[in-house]
Amino acid sequence: MRRALVVTVVWTLACGGVVGDGDPGASDPAQILLDNREYAGAETNLKERLAADPGDPLAWRLLGDVSFVRGQDFKQRWKENLAKATDAYAKAVAADPARCRSWNRLATVVQARAAQEETLTPTETLDKLPWEDGWSNCPGPALLSLAENRLPTEEELDTAYEKAGKRATEYDATPLARPQLVKAHELLDYTGLSWKEGFDRPAPKSGGAFAVLKSPTPAAGVGGSKPRTFSHAEDITIQSASGGKLVYMDRRFPATKPDKGMVLAKGCPGTKWDIEGPDNYPMGTCVRGPESRRKSAVYSLDKLVSAGPAHWEHSTFPKARVSWDVIAEGSVVCTGGRVGRLYVDTPTCKVDYDRAIPQKRSIPAASGLSAVDRAHAEKIVRAKRLATLYGEDLADHLAAGEIAVGLPYTLVSYSLPVMTGCRGRGLYTKARIVDGSVTFTCPMEGYDHLFVDMELTAVTAL
Repeated sequence: MRRALVVTVVWTLACGGVVGDGDPGASDPAQILLDNREYAGAETNLKERLAADPGDPLAWRLLGDVSFVRGQDFKQRWKENLAKATDAYAKAVAADPARCRSWNRLATVVQARAAQEETLTPTETLDKLPWEDGWSNCPGPALLSLAENRLPTEEELDTAYEKAGKRATEYDATPLARPQLVKAHELLDYTGLSWKEGFDRPAPKSGGAFAVLKSPTPAAGVGGSKPRTFSHAEDITIQSASGGKLVYMDRRFPATKPDKGMVLAKGCPGTKWDIEGPDNYPMGTCVRGPESRRKSAVYSLDKLVSAGPAHWEHSTFPKARVSWDVIAEGSVVCTGGRVGRLYVDTPTCKVDYDRAIPQKRSIPAASGLSAVDRAHAEKIVRAKRLATLYGEDLADHLAAGEIAVGLPYTLVSYSLPVMTGCRGRGLYTKARIVDGSVTFTCPMEGYDHLFVDMELTAVTAL
C-alpha cells in the first residue's frame, strides 16, 4: 500500500484571492475579449488604456494574461508570448508592488522560462523589480521562486568566493552571492508543516547511487586501501551492498600520480591577456596558484591539436576534457608562464594536477540515503550542504526527499528526484489562471501535486 500525504493547507495564502487585489470583474471589456480568445482585440483595448494611463497595474496584468493564454493556444510562439507576459507582469508589479496576484503571475512565467538557457529571464529584468516592497506586501513562494531564478553574475560569484576564503566551496559562496535568496528564506516560516517522504526510495544496490549524510562517517579500507572519514555530505556509487555495509570506489583521498594538463586562462585567477597582431596572437602571463574549477575544465595536453602558432583546433577540446572524477580534489595548480594558444578567443594556461587512483572502501548503509541515480544523489548532497542557506532543519527535510502541503514549488523540486513534465514548457502548458490564481497539477511519483500560486496545496494518489 502506498503511503498517503495528509492534505491540509498549513500556510495562509497571503497572495491569492484577496478582495481588492485588482480583479478586473466580469464586465471588464479586455477580460471579456480574453475569455473569448479574442487576443488582438484584448491587446488593442489594453494598449489604449495604458496609453491613457501608463501606470495602470491592472491593465499591465491583463496584458500579461493575454500573452500568457495566447502562448498556450499558439504553441509555436510560446517562447515569444512568455517573454511578453514576463515584461507585462514586471510592469504590473512595478506599478503597484502590493498586488500579490501580479507577483504570482510573474513568478510562474519566470519559472517556466528557467528550464532552457535560451528562454531565461534577463538578470536586468529581475534586478529592476521592487524587491523590498514585494517582501513587505507579498512574502511567500512567489518571491522565493523569483529569488531562486535571479542567478548571480560571474562578478558576483567572484566577489563571493573572495569573501568566503581561498578554500571556499559553492556552499560557502552561494549565500554571499545571492542576498535576495537569503532574504526569502529569512522571511518564510516552514515550522508546523506535516512532512512526508515524497517518493518510493530504492534500496541500496550494486551500481546504485548513494548520498552519505552523516558526519563524521568512518570509511574502512577494503583490500589494502587506506581508510578515511567523511567530514561532510558526499555522493558515491555503490559497488556492492550486503550486511548493512556498502562497498564503493572512493574518488576522494585517493592514491595519486602526477600529471599535466591545460586550462582556459580564466581558470587561473588573476590572469590577464591581450590579443595582438594580424594572427591574433595571445600575450600575457598565467598567474601561478590554485586553479578555479568554476572557470575551466582541465584538458589533456596529449589530445589537444595545434591549429597554428596562435590557436588550438577547436574540435579537439571535447575529447581532450579530463573528467573531474579522475582528478584528485584540490590538486589542480596553475604553473605560470606565458599564456598559450587560443581556444576561440581565450588563451590557455598549463597546470599540474594529481590523477586519482580510486580506493575501495566501505561505509555503513545507515550513514545516508540511497538515490534514484547519481544526479539525484548530487541533489541530496546539495540540499544537505546548503544548510547555511536553508537552515539545518529545512536542509534535512529536503535531503531526505520529504515534502509537505504549504511548501513552495522550488523547494518541492529540490526534494523530489525529478519534476518530469512540470518544468519549463511543461509547467507553462499545465498552468491555468483560475479565480485570480495560477494553478497547475504535476503528476509525479504516483501522486497528483496541485500548486496554487507556486505553493503546494494538495497531494492526492493517482
